[in-house]
Parts: sequence; structure tokens; C-alpha cells
Amino acid sequence: MQPTTNSTVAFPILIGTYITFVLMSAINGIKLCKIGSLEFDGGLLIYASSFIIIDIVREVYGRDKSFQMVASGFFALIVMFLANGLVGALPSSPLWELEKEYSTIMGFQARIALAMITTFVVSQVLDLTLFAHIRKITNGKHLWLRYNISAIVSGGADAFIFTTIAFYGVFPVVEVALAAWFVRVVFMTCDTPIVYLGVWLVRKYDEMIANKKIDIASETTP
Repeated sequence: MQPTTNSTVAFPILIGTYITFVLMSAINGIKLCKIGSLEFDGGLLIYASSFIIIDIVREVYGRDKSFQMVASGFFALIVMFLANGLVGALPSSPLWELEKEYSTIMGFQARIALAMITTFVVSQVLDLTLFAHIRKITNGKHLWLRYNISAIVSGGADAFIFTTIAFYGVFPVVEVALAAWFVRVVFMTCDTPIVYLGVWLVRKYDEMIANKKIDIASETTP
């Protein structure tokens, strides 16, 4: 699919937001949350928000930009986990009294790192592939349909792969994965209007910037 706009001014803002969501979800994924009877990892809703960004980019800028964004997020994850490992390996100061707690959290994050990196590649590529395939079948119509189907299917894969790697032997995997998938389905269904709004805002913003550049060029021409 070709980009639907010639301007990509908003793309750096979107990629910055996307990487922020990805890294924040990795950091908060070590906490298990509970709402009512549902138990899920703390990074779930943050990570689910990254799918909003990636699908907006896929819709507005096309395949190449969306895969560039996924590659950037993957690289950021690798750098963050390597940096955490380096800091964790450094000798601690005698004034530091939380080494045990820090080691416990960061030690568990090693499993989160492996789970996050694996599920990131699988879920993001699956989401983009399904999104593009459904877009082709529907001739570019029904954004709500391709967004929800791609997000729900990739979200299910993400929930079970992540939970199995991160929490196997610690928490009940099936129950946590099903709860995480359910929460994500509800979240994705409710935020569909946000995707429509995001696509409109990005196109409008790029259009305004492009027109401003044309106006400035015309004013400076002798």
C-alpha cells in the first residue's frame, strides 16, 4: 500500500510515542495487576496502546514506515535490556540499602525481557500482516474491521506467548493469559474511534504543514 499523504512531518512524533509505549510496557510488565477477578500484567494496556499508533502509521504512511517503526521499537527494547543488565552487574555502593529488592525485580525482568522481545516480534508483525491483508480484501474500506481483527488476533498471540514465557511456574498461565486477552479485546474495541481520530489528525496535520511550506515558497519567489 502506498502512503496516503506525501508529507511525513507527524511520523517522528508518532515513532517517539510508540517507542515510549513499548519501553513503558516492558518496565511495568513485571507487576501483576488485578481488577475484580481479572489478573493481568501491568504493561498490558500500555502495550496495547502501541497497536493504536502502529495501525495509524500503517493506514496513513504505508507498509515501509510501519515496519520501520517496529524495527525501531525492537532495537529500543534490546538497548534498554542490555543497559539494565549492565547497571545490574555493577558493584553497589555501601550506602545502597535496596540491593536485594533491586536484584529481585531486575532478576525477574530477565524473563520479562525474553517474553517481551519474543512477543513483540510475533504480535507486531502479525498485526501488520493481518491489517494489510484485510485492507486489500476490503479495498481500503472498513478501517474498524481490519483494526479490530488484526488487534484481537495478534493480542491473543501476544497474551499467551508473553504469559507463558514470563510467568510459567510463577502464576497460572492460562487464567492470566485469558484475562489479559479479554482486557485487550475490550480495550481495543472501545478505542476504535481513537484510531479514526488519529488517522484524521495525522493526515490533517501533515496537510497543514505541507500547505504552509507551499505558501512560504510562493511568498519568497521573486
